[in-house]
Amino acid sequence: MAESKHHHDHDHPGSSSCCGHEPGHRDSRPEFTDPAGEHLAAALKTSFRLLGAAMVLGVIAFLAVGFQSVKPGEVAILTVFGRVVDVRGEGLAYNWPAPIGQIELINVGEQKVVIDDFWMRETPAEKTKDLRKRTVPPGGLTPGLDGALLTGDRNLVHMKLQCTYAITRTYDSPVQPAMYYRLNMVDGRRTIQSALCDAAIQAAGVRTADGLQRTERGAFERDAMNLAQEKLDALKSGILVRSVKVTDSTWPIATLADYDAAQSAVQQAQTLKSQAHSMAVTLLTTTAGIDSARKLVGEVGTYGPADANTNLIGQYNDAVARGDKAAATAMLRAIDRVLESETTVGAARAMYSAANVYRANTIEAVKRRVADFEQRLAAYEANPSFVINRWWDEAREEILSDPTAEKHYVTGAGPKIVLKLNRDSDIIRQTRRAWTEWLSGQKNNGPPPAPAEPGK
Repeated sequence: MAESKHHHDHDHPGSSSCCGHEPGHRDSRPEFTDPAGEHLAAALKTSFRLLGAAMVLGVIAFLAVGFQSVKPGEVAILTVFGRVVDVRGEGLAYNWPAPIGQIELINVGEQKVVIDDFWMRETPAEKTKDLRKRTVPPGGLTPGLDGALLTGDRNLVHMKLQCTYAITRTYDSPVQPAMYYRLNMVDGRRTIQSALCDAAIQAAGVRTADGLQRTERGAFERDAMNLAQEKLDALKSGILVRSVKVTDSTWPIATLADYDAAQSAVQQAQTLKSQAHSMAVTLLTTTAGIDSARKLVGEVGTYGPADANTNLIGQYNDAVARGDKAAATAMLRAIDRVLESETTVGAARAMYSAANVYRANTIEAVKRRVADFEQRLAAYEANPSFVINRWWDEAREEILSDPTAEKHYVTGAGPKIVLKLNRDSDIIRQTRRAWTEWLSGQKNNGPPPAPAEPGK
């Protein structure tokens, strides 16, 4: 039942109301309320509060997305509506979240890229096999599938390269290398591969294939690195090439057998050369001493013009060959000074000393013979017949007193003389012993007289 309320929109004169109510009189009838409306109002208030809190949390979460951790070796480039506003290094970077702002992370630390454009085509099964056990592909190499470097001597070499680089290249400008990289590079790794391939082709074109495989590999790596850096600098890439290394190289499979045979021959030649060098050093050391040997015959294993103080024997031979007697004489004096020095040891020293002794003995012997001849000449001129008979007696006595001379005594009796020509075994043994002693160097006074022939 609806409640009926009486509204008074007019004044009541006097102390009584028009309704017969006394002033100050309250209606004692109960008031009626709407519970559903009250619950609806409370629910709306709660919903508005929750929605406000959710909006606040959403804004906070939206703003929190703008934080980004920058690791060591990275650089963060901050943009707002596509415009670069800041560059941050290691640490925590903040920017407006997308789509307003963006944080681009660029790895500026050391990185590696492998270049296998110059390697042969390989199946998964071939990669596990040794190169020398693979089957030679029919028809040789296939352009577009098999890569190779063309060398300056028109040979082919397969090669793998590894490039180490970092985005740290500066160009005398306050702009950071990462900015150059972001602005000028679309795909940095592909750009490095392309630059290094061009550089390797250029560096290989001025070298031999054998040089790339052995003696000139280091120079090839340096040239390839420098040429690749020049190409990257022309693009203002911000990339610094730190090293280029050859990780693998080989001749084409079809030529490996011939190459191995050639390498084996080279190694054998080097072994023989090393052995010959060691033998020469040992021989010269034991012959004259290494210092004197260097002066007499030069450095072991060296060729070309001799130094003024080395290879004196070779210089002497050259002087003799061109007929320069003065130079030959000077070289002989220099050789004598070396042989007489204290640095000369070994067999050369012994032979030189023996030669000096032999020369002195020979000179003395000649002097004695001259003196003897002069005495004999004076005696002969005084009494020729007497002196001749005496000389015959002396010669006969010397012959008969020699134990190695066979003697046959013949008497004058009888019309017939019989000589037995069988040689005396004792004399034969003495003669052989004398020759053996002389040949072994135990005698220095010259060879003994030759054995007498039978019948003499």
